[in-house]
Amino acid sequence: MTTPTRLSVACGNYDRVSALATGDLGDPGLVLDLHRLDPVRLFPALRTGEYDVLEGSLAACAIALETPGDAPYVAIPVFPSRMFRHNAIYVAAGSPRQRLDELDGARVGVQALAITANVWIRGILDDRHGIATDAITPVVAPLDELALRLAEGELDAIFSPGPPPGFVPGGPVRRLLADPAAVEREYFAATGIFPPMHVLLIRRKLAEQAGLPNRVFDLFAAAKHDAEHRLAHLAEPMATLPWLYAELERTTQLMGADYWPYGLSANADALDTFLGYLHRQGLTSRPHTAAELFPFGDWR
Repeated sequence: MTTPTRLSVACGNYDRVSALATGDLGDPGLVLDLHRLDPVRLFPALRTGEYDVLEGSLAACAIALETPGDAPYVAIPVFPSRMFRHNAIYVAAGSPRQRLDELDGARVGVQALAITANVWIRGILDDRHGIATDAITPVVAPLDELALRLAEGELDAIFSPGPPPGFVPGGPVRRLLADPAAVEREYFAATGIFPPMHVLLIRRKLAEQAGLPNRVFDLFAAAKHDAEHRLAHLAEPMATLPWLYAELERTTQLMGADYWPYGLSANADALDTFLGYLHRQGLTSRPHTAAELFPFGDWR
């Protein structure tokens, strides 16, 4: 009997990987030792190399294309985390700014320039709202410090994947947009892009084994399909939300049944757009292509 290949896997604690954690899905030739971690622990794991497969930053993965062959991990077109980011722009509660085009000339706090969410925000402002990247002055600092500078009037806004301190009902920080979800739906209707944030990475030496990247992909795709199926089973709601049915109907009406797509072809436009943003923002020497992200495997 052939010994199964055992892979250590680290990713976020998502419903779309639950079936892999419980063992409800599997491949007889693969054993996944799944560790569900938060990003604070995930991203350092890329440097230590302690996992065979792990979730990583899309921006970091794309920037690594600048030194081809050197990266110990390569990507598989599985996108465990994706999110619209119009909601990730924060201002002081008393700020007069309420629209995206009012960020022209702003001093904006960021935790890092190459955070995937921030690359998307700057790119969208440039593409769709006429605010060139150099029309915004970035201030790089930890989030706590940025929140203090915002309160003291040294900053006009903060771009951050997670809310800064003070973002509480009636607190000193609010989102720039009063209804960011409405703007995000308009953005998707116009572009068809649901921005990927993270991508699944596999150790390069393992990716070179014929068929292995696709088998890992198939397991994650099946787990996502399982989560979508359970989410749609409204007789016994999976999520602790009273109007889950309404949100699911609204989402599928706008985005279609495969609203969280994996694979290369379904994400090529979003990825090429993002890779173009990285180049325009000076984070890569040229606009790489989506196909370059996934050098091993037969992707569709």
